[in-house]
Amino acid sequence: STGDPVTYHDWLTDPAIDSAQAHDVNVHLCATIFSGHTAFFTNPAARQNLVANLVDLVKQRNAHGINVDIELLPSSMSDSVTVFMRDLSAQFKTAIPGALVSICLPAVDWDQDFQIEAMSDFVDFFFVMGYDYYWNGSDQAGPVSPLYSLTPGYNYSLARTISAYETAGMQREKFILGIPYYGRKWKTQSDNIPSPILANG
Repeated sequence: STGDPVTYHDWLTDPAIDSAQAHDVNVHLCATIFSGHTAFFTNPAARQNLVANLVDLVKQRNAHGINVDIELLPSSMSDSVTVFMRDLSAQFKTAIPGALVSICLPAVDWDQDFQIEAMSDFVDFFFVMGYDYYWNGSDQAGPVSPLYSLTPGYNYSLARTISAYETAGMQREKFILGIPYYGRKWKTQSDNIPSPILANG
């Protein structure tokens, strides 16, 4: 609600950042919001405070950019997110020449809440979270990150995600597809894939 971080997750002290930079690996700070979208995005002072905080944090670790992960975005905040990303990008690139700005996008943007074409002018990369098509609370067990749909009744997959975002105007050179290094295990009614679950994964 103020633009101040709830936690830094050891950003200022974690030796993994030093190790990455020592091996010429670019480091990006990720700022995440899971709730309180309306209180934050409708408050210009909070938005500006967060941008100032993020610029300062990236400078302190000599990092290469910022990634914004907006989870569970309400449709009513769609325009506000685009304006926020525009302002954040402009200030980052002024304060840190060469800084890269990226935003996370869901595997399925159910209501087209993220304005891809509008953000393309000032976002360097779109990181698409290509996972949890089947998740721990799903009604059915199936692959976390399927290349193609397994059933006609649940037509969601990496192939459809890529096609949907390209149709929405995402430029291929700005498209990063995140692939999981994890799987899930469920108790299921049968050995069929997918299968109805008996308990959460």
